[in-house]
Formats: sequence, structure tokens, C-alpha cells
Amino acid sequence: MDRKFAILLSLCLGIVCAFVHWFGTKSVQELNDEGDQAISVSCAQLLEKWPRDNFHLLLTDYQRGNYVVARDEDQDENWELVYVPLFPAHLKSLGNNFNSVIVYFDDVKNEDELDARLDAGDLDAQLWYTQQELPEQIYSDMAQKYRLMDFSRCVVLQGGFRPPNKDIAKYAVLASYLGMIACGIIVVWNVIALLLPKHRPNDFFNDEDDGPISNRAGLPDF
Repeated sequence: MDRKFAILLSLCLGIVCAFVHWFGTKSVQELNDEGDQAISVSCAQLLEKWPRDNFHLLLTDYQRGNYVVARDEDQDENWELVYVPLFPAHLKSLGNNFNSVIVYFDDVKNEDELDARLDAGDLDAQLWYTQQELPEQIYSDMAQKYRLMDFSRCVVLQGGFRPPNKDIAKYAVLASYLGMIACGIIVVWNVIALLLPKHRPNDFFNDEDDGPISNRAGLPDF
């Protein structure tokens, strides 16, 4: 490979590794600063405005809707998944085109466990900004139970909090750091090779200043 091309390629890869290192370090820092610390927000506040820089919420001041949508796929009388709409605690009637905070649980098995989670008064939850659409069948079933609900204005939460996996970001930081070192070594190696004087492989055997080759007796060959 041409040394100049190798230097250029290494510099480009080094820049990419530097960007990955910066982004990974920033992500790890943000996860350490914000990921595990919940912010308290009421049901009414969440329906009015989403928090900007946090996905771990402690939902307060809510009341449960009368109907839930649950899934018991293996028919063992334990839910695998349940969706429940929550409304502001002070709300007396729903009216037309109402909205709600729809929370889904994958670790609640029945009505008793659901009541226990909701009766605590504050609900640990996660807000995923890119997962705000209900699955088609869940939406269909819930729309039948809440015919006047405006689902486009609802907020979907995942019940419970699972800390994000920080190992991926840490591995990315380490790999990018090693990548920058490797690129630096390649650049330095090729720059040195370009600056050194070039010798032909057989220079030591073709010295123009050597005298005539002699035979065993020390006499020149003619």
C-alpha cells in the first residue's frame, strides 16, 4: 500500500475514532448524571408538557381508568402485558377528546399486583420518546373501551425503571481510544519511512568503489 495513502487513511480513521470517543464519553457522563435520578412529575403536568432532558420519571397525582387492556398469551391466568390509562387525580369527568397517560407493565401478573403498584401514590416509570404508538391490537381494544379518547395526545410510559446498559458506551470509548493509538502509530511509522533515505536492497553488493574481484590466490581475474 502506498505510504501516503496509508497516512491519509489513518488520519481519517483517527478522526472517526476521536468523534466516537467524544460521543461515548459524553454519553457515559450523561448516563451517570441523569440516568438513575428520577424527576417527579404529576399526571397533569406530563400531559401538558414533556420533560426535555430526562426519561426516568416518578409519576404522581393520578387516578386509574376503569378499564385496562391485558394480554395472557399462554392462558395461565397471569398477564404477560397490561396497559392502563391514568388520569389527573383532580379530574371529575372525561368529556370529549380526552387524553391520558397510558402506562404498560410487563411485570404485573394480575389485578391485585396492578392495584398494589398504583396505590403507592407515585409510579416509577420510563418515557421513551420514540415509542409513543400503541401496538395495533392494543390500540384497537383500548379504543373500544375509551371511544372518545384522543390517542394522538396521550403519553405512553413503561412502568418500572431499568437502568440503561452503560457497558456498551464504555466499550465504545475504550475501542475508540485504542483505535486512535493504532492510527497514530501507523501515521508516525509511515512518516518516518518516507523521511528516511531510500536504499536499494543490493546496494551492499554493488559498491561502485570496489576494486576488481580477485580469485583465491589474490590475483585479479582478467
